[in-house]
Amino acid sequence: MATSQTFVPTSGTDGRVLNQTGDVILAGISEWKRSSKVTPIPLAQFESGASANGTVQPNQLRGLGDSTVTLTGIYNLDPTAQTETGNTGLEQGAYVTLNLVISKTIATGYQGVPGWITAFEVGQKIDNQACVFTATLTVDGVFPDYGAVS
Repeated sequence: MATSQTFVPTSGTDGRVLNQTGDVILAGISEWKRSSKVTPIPLAQFESGASANGTVQPNQLRGLGDSTVTLTGIYNLDPTAQTETGNTGLEQGAYVTLNLVISKTIATGYQGVPGWITAFEVGQKIDNQACVFTATLTVDGVFPDYGAVS
């Protein structure tokens, strides 16, 4: 007989999209994915090494970092959040802050991830389910360190 597994879902304030000032919850996050990359900056100079055929092999600076977060979520239409008018503030070009949870049990993840929504898609089906959206956020500045999420 199979043993049952404990399932502790992330809910409530554990994964959310906040407005720019961080005082209004715009949406709950049901799925997220972080993507980060570094673009090296070549430093070509007369002291740079070269291959036998004369191709210069310059040293590289660590480069420019770039992070995006793709997320799926559910609109918050709670009247206390003042989004029940249908305008959640979630749209392409909006500046928001994300709290991204890795573990609800020990309340860890990435808190206060700031950025611009650079792609946005929303849709609904006639199946009595919540209205969901998908967004891509381009992180503004340094991606926060992993740590406590409140």
